[in-house]
Amino acid sequence: MCAIPTEQENTDQNGNVVRIANGGGFRVNISGRNNTIRVENADATAKVNIRIRGDGNNIEIEKCILKDFSLVIGSHQPVHGVNIRIGKNFSIEPGGVFEVFTNFAQVHIGEQCMLSRNVTLHFGDNPHLIFDKESGEYSDGNGAVTIGSKVWVGEGVYLSKRAAIADECIVAARSVVTRSFPVSHCVIGGNPARVVKEGIQWFRNRTSLPRPSIYAGAIDAYDSAVEERSAARVKTDLKSRVIWAETWPKGATLLLGVGAMKAGTSWLYDYLSAHPEVHFSPQKEVHYFDVLTSRSERHHLNAKIRTLADCVSELQSTPSLNIAPEIKKVEKALANIQIYKNGAGTHEEYRSYLTKRLGTQRVIGDITPSYCALSEKLLAEMYALAPSVKFVFVMRDPVDRLWSAVRMRAKQMGGDFERCCCTLSEDIIRNGSHPMLTRAGYRETLDKLRAVAPKEDILILFYEAMFTRETRDKICDFLNIRHHPGSDTKKVNEGRSADIPPDIFDAFLKLLRPEYDAVRQAFPSEVPESWHIAQQSDG
Repeated sequence: MCAIPTEQENTDQNGNVVRIANGGGFRVNISGRNNTIRVENADATAKVNIRIRGDGNNIEIEKCILKDFSLVIGSHQPVHGVNIRIGKNFSIEPGGVFEVFTNFAQVHIGEQCMLSRNVTLHFGDNPHLIFDKESGEYSDGNGAVTIGSKVWVGEGVYLSKRAAIADECIVAARSVVTRSFPVSHCVIGGNPARVVKEGIQWFRNRTSLPRPSIYAGAIDAYDSAVEERSAARVKTDLKSRVIWAETWPKGATLLLGVGAMKAGTSWLYDYLSAHPEVHFSPQKEVHYFDVLTSRSERHHLNAKIRTLADCVSELQSTPSLNIAPEIKKVEKALANIQIYKNGAGTHEEYRSYLTKRLGTQRVIGDITPSYCALSEKLLAEMYALAPSVKFVFVMRDPVDRLWSAVRMRAKQMGGDFERCCCTLSEDIIRNGSHPMLTRAGYRETLDKLRAVAPKEDILILFYEAMFTRETRDKICDFLNIRHHPGSDTKKVNEGRSADIPPDIFDAFLKLLRPEYDAVRQAFPSEVPESWHIAQQSDG
């Protein structure tokens, strides 16, 4: 009988019975009579090979997770009467092999057992024969492997016939178990295996810990200690600023504009780009850290790849013998992609890109609004990129900012503009984790910035008050550069106008209330009067 099992119990003309739940990845080959296979497989992606040569063999496996696993009874010599029973919640990782070449062998495995990779269970002697040399007595190959409940068997363990392991034990990796270990709550290890530690208690993962319990308290204390040590190390690294500062231009400050989107960052870029003491890369928004860490931002890289492909196509099709201009375009497009290589893990390609063609400027900038959604850990890495790093974060009235972002996206989508605005708004209202809301988390961004940098290295601006001479001077003072004239006009990349419907306004206001409250609490005297805070009453 050779079959791909199904949920139904199948019986062939030789009395062989097969039933395997989620058996799409199983392959069964039976040569013999009256064999039974019943498996409650819980992993539809399993790749399992079961082969039986002999009669009257029985395999019973309750609810389990079998991955890349082989179970063989008999070889070219038939084997009969084998009985394999495995309790529920059994799991075995790829590479596991059960080989039973002994008649009437018994394998009993209890509940909640976890076998790691490349575990081998082996019953030998058939077709090989072993006798006592003096008496000529045949050494019968019968035997049994017994594993109790909740036993963890490590990677590469070898279990031979007559191996027995009590409940709640751990078998260390690469161990060879050939005898009985009747005491529970032990660690067994070595070749041959022996008890190396008694009185242990283990759990599959943190979620299986009983709470409250001494075990849960111990792991919580351990996790807290790890976090404290990690935080202390980061603070030490940031204080010494030796992580990646060796090749940074001496005396230059790295300015990182981290948002928010649709809050005047284009105006800020235009103003600083015109300042003789500020240097920016050829791209307005570099989109480096967000692309490296978020699949939803990968489209920025894809756009750069398409640009490179277009430049290569132009180079291939140009009829002119002077192809230098087209080659320069290819080189520029390739440079925009090479920043993501990060070969040494030190962001050196990104830093080199920012400083390319740097003259005597004292400030090197990257203003990418989507950086506001980065993790605290990554912001800490950014703060350590140079001896002097400063963050700028611009906040705009939360409802106005979100509606502006909706209008920008609707314009990009094409079609009926107002209908697109309403559809996008409804999606945001229904989905509290909508990607467009990750850019509205002022409270979270402020907390992360304050956790990684001192207040003197963070500048918080309000969009509504930004387009004045006073704010321009404030920006220059923060960057330690001389005051520079600029425009009071805030219409940069202005979106298509549309009034926000009252029902959407009310829903946005309710959704964003925590942001209003957090900003009002942090900046009680600086929040612009035009913000919709007056409508954020507790009633």
